[in-house]
Order: sequence, then structure tokens, then C-alpha cells
Amino acid sequence: MTSADLQTFPDDTADAVLGRVESRSARPLLVVDDDRNNRDMLSRRLSRAGYEVEVAESALDALALLDRTKIDLLLLDNMMPGMSGLEMLNCSA
Repeated sequence: MTSADLQTFPDDTADAVLGRVESRSARPLLVVDDDRNNRDMLSRRLSRAGYEVEVAESALDALALLDRTKIDLLLLDNMMPGMSGLEMLNCSA
């Protein structure tokens, strides 16, 4: 998915993807993507939908954030330089 793909989604995409819920989680969601446009677009849309959102631009940044922050949901790009999303999941397991 590219930033162009995200721009074509309607504003309620976050609810369509995550499911419409009455009360949002007390803990944030984490968006991890090395592409700034994808990361910013998704985090803005989730924030507008009422979610608290943390962002990381790499798997290593995300792992450091996970060490100090409780996260309810991780939205993770798999193809990133340095460490892929799958490698990151194996490190955090």
C-alpha cells in the first residue's frame, strides 16, 4: 500500500479497518512505517477517528517505544530497511 492508496480511502477508513467501537482504548495504537507519508496519513486518520496514536519510523524505534509504552494494537509495515516487520515481531515475542 502506498501513500497514494491511503489518500483515496474515505475518512472513515480507520473505523472500517479497526471496527467501529463505542469507547476507544485507553492505550495507544502504534503505527510503524519507514515511509513518512504512509505513517503520517495513517496516524492522522486514526487520530481523527478518536484513537491515541504513537508512531515509529523503524523497527528499532518501535521496539524501544514498546519497552516503555503499553500498546493495544500494532500496525506494522513489513518491508523496512534494517529490520523487517516480521523480524521485529520475532524480536518482541
